[in-house]
Amino acid sequence: MLHVRDRPQQPPVLERALAQYWRDHGASLPPLECDDGSRLRVLYAGRASSAAGPDFRDAVLQREGGEVVRGDVELHLRRGGWEAHGHHTDRGYNGVVLHVVLHGGETPITLASGRRVPTAALFPRTLGRRSRRDAPAPRPLPLAAMPTSASRLGRTLDREGDARFFEKVRRFAEALRFPSGQALPLVEPSEALYRGLMGGLGYGGNSAAMTRLAEGMPLRALERALRGVPGDERRDALASALVRGSGLASGDGASGAQAVLARGEWKLFRVRPSNHPSRRLMGMAALLDRAWEAGLAGWAASLVATGSVADVRGGLTVAGDGPGGALVGADRASDLAVNVVLPFVRAWGNVSRDAGLSATALGLYRAWPALQENSVTAEAARLLAGGEGVDARGLRRSARRQQGLIRVYRRRLGGEAAG
Repeated sequence: MLHVRDRPQQPPVLERALAQYWRDHGASLPPLECDDGSRLRVLYAGRASSAAGPDFRDAVLQREGGEVVRGDVELHLRRGGWEAHGHHTDRGYNGVVLHVVLHGGETPITLASGRRVPTAALFPRTLGRRSRRDAPAPRPLPLAAMPTSASRLGRTLDREGDARFFEKVRRFAEALRFPSGQALPLVEPSEALYRGLMGGLGYGGNSAAMTRLAEGMPLRALERALRGVPGDERRDALASALVRGSGLASGDGASGAQAVLARGEWKLFRVRPSNHPSRRLMGMAALLDRAWEAGLAGWAASLVATGSVADVRGGLTVAGDGPGGALVGADRASDLAVNVVLPFVRAWGNVSRDAGLSATALGLYRAWPALQENSVTAEAARLLAGGEGVDARGLRRSARRQQGLIRVYRRRLGGEAAG
């Protein structure tokens, strides 16, 4: 491990060591001197990312004049790593606001968008001029204003988790509302749920592409195209239509659907084969097939009406037919339930004045066990842990509290809307 006080003469040889150093010590560094003449103080080094894209997300920096800058940070051992790794042509790096290198840094970098971003070299400009006596005391973490006792913090996260849930309910309710003088809602209920499920199946940064596909290939169009297809052939026909519409496959599909997206609109780099969007579309086809007779909205409402976490999760899980594993595993089914199905059913219950259904959806949300860990919940728990009796694991003991962690993180660090 590299420590500031050691003033090492030899730099680490691996970028992961540099990343670990940035994560642990970035916020205690003196202002970074950038190659464009600017100076930046690190308020929050960012959330380490293991997915494709920049090394750290949601960093918070401050210019000398006080302006706060939020965005991504990319690390390299030397300045030339930016172009050598192809980041200058990758749109996934357009959110970078600072390039940090261990050595050198003669010129700013250029993003695929054309915007220029400063480079800050740790040697010799920052670490090379620092001594043990001029090292400032570590600044408080950006989440330090949160309650520090375990019980108060838990209650706060429960409230934040509810607020995040109700924001999703509000968005669904807005789509389902009946405009004055109209007999039909803005969006048909099954259509709204279909779009939400498609977005929820967007692994590896493909949520936006999945949503665009749902909008370009609406559920009503699929239903018309597959009218008359025998029940035992419907699932395969749905999968064929969705995959062809995605632009991820060529050839004539059974439904005759045309591609509504280009292959280049999908993020496929570092996406595991089991998480490839074409497999998720096959999983969506299976869900649509299950809901075909009752309609997607009615089918989801009937799952929630059971009041059983296991029944809802089981209804959203889709086993795989081959070695690739489940098309929609139990973990992803839980994510879909908490983030899409339960908020939708709560909204639909409110709009249709079905108080029982609405209450059941909220009760299931509050009772849902912890979801699979993600980088946001892990980072927020890390930043909040350390108070009196606070255990980072306890902060993530339920889906409700995990949603609270996400809301706190995004509001206080990510500079985004709470939802």
